[in-house]
Amino acid sequence: MMKSNYIGKNLSNYLNKLIRRLSQEELAIMLQRLFEYDPIARQKFLNEILIQPEPLFCPVWFSTQMWIMQFDDEFFSLSRKIWNRYGLVLRSGVLEINQENELCNVYHHLRSSNTAVFDMTVKSAVAAIEILQGKYDSIVDDLLQFYHSEIVIVKQLNLEALKKTGDDNNFEGNKRFNRIALP
Repeated sequence: MMKSNYIGKNLSNYLNKLIRRLSQEELAIMLQRLFEYDPIARQKFLNEILIQPEPLFCPVWFSTQMWIMQFDDEFFSLSRKIWNRYGLVLRSGVLEINQENELCNVYHHLRSSNTAVFDMTVKSAVAAIEILQGKYDSIVDDLLQFYHSEIVIVKQLNLEALKKTGDDNNFEGNKRFNRIALP
């Protein structure tokens, strides 16, 4: 339901009741999929998160998501309110490539095939780099490592296409390359 454009009048009421019944682990599972949700469902879900009376756990991946969403035209205000309400901070792990999978940090979202997520992640990464200037050298090294790994993936996709079709002009490889090359 959250991934479709279901715009039922009862969605907010349903989410309110559902969230109150969820354990912290179950809520975390729902929050981890935030960027996969339809924008309307995402907004209703975040509104319910904002009004929760219980304190919310704040791992790096959640603060990363809220940081990224502050660079989205539609969600910047709501994500800023959540950021402030739960006292989220930008942690250094948000820009460490060696913790990409463990923390689902910025690099995890830079690999997203969703161009809207990718675009706001690029903007958020630039802002984070400005804030974390003391780690500038290691951040640049990590960015170079990220782009190198993406080029390796693009080459692999093109090699697989060449083996299957005899054409090294792979749509997925080109799409991925164009996505990362534009910013």
